[in-house]
Amino acid sequence: FLVARFNADGSLDTTFGSAGTVATDFNGHNDFVWEIATYGNNQILVAGAPQLTAADSYFGLARYLGDGAPTVADLSVAMGSVLSQDHFGNRFITYTMKLADNGPNPAYYVTLKDRLPLETTFQSLTLPAGWVVYSKPAVGQWGTVSFSKTQFGPQSANVTLVVKVLPNVSHVGVTNRATFTSTSTADSDTANNTATTQTTVP
Repeated sequence: FLVARFNADGSLDTTFGSAGTVATDFNGHNDFVWEIATYGNNQILVAGAPQLTAADSYFGLARYLGDGAPTVADLSVAMGSVLSQDHFGNRFITYTMKLADNGPNPAYYVTLKDRLPLETTFQSLTLPAGWVVYSKPAVGQWGTVSFSKTQFGPQSANVTLVVKVLPNVSHVGVTNRATFTSTSTADSDTANNTATTQTTVP
């Protein structure tokens, strides 16, 4: 694969690779590029068919980070909970989550996943603008909540998740666990990527 990066005026970006180009040779034979896409901060994905032998071609994927691309961020999640009851006797737990990228760089393709407690069903989810919901149960059903953002931080965001406690649940601690990670940016402290809280249901 031969990749070149250009400036807005059409000139070769000589800060990229070797004088503006990068060559990737998979196994010394002919390699063919099918698709190219950019993401994050000037990072490049190239897909194609490298020949691993003189007669056989396979699928190949190469990623080019690019000079100046962020190398590390620090994602974290904190969670609190409040138990409430309506006038019909239905009980709800409201989880407030604070998602943060503590820097020093933005994080790309971040995702929060929360597998609801078995003692609950989904009620509602409130997100800031710009987040995409990948999965959530229907109201009254159990399952996993998952939502993502292409670029996040350094900043923080608040999310509210409400679940309904099953009628036969009592005298237990309901435990919820959420994980906030990036599939693209390295994390300098993975110890704060998970938050767990226990809510006492009388």
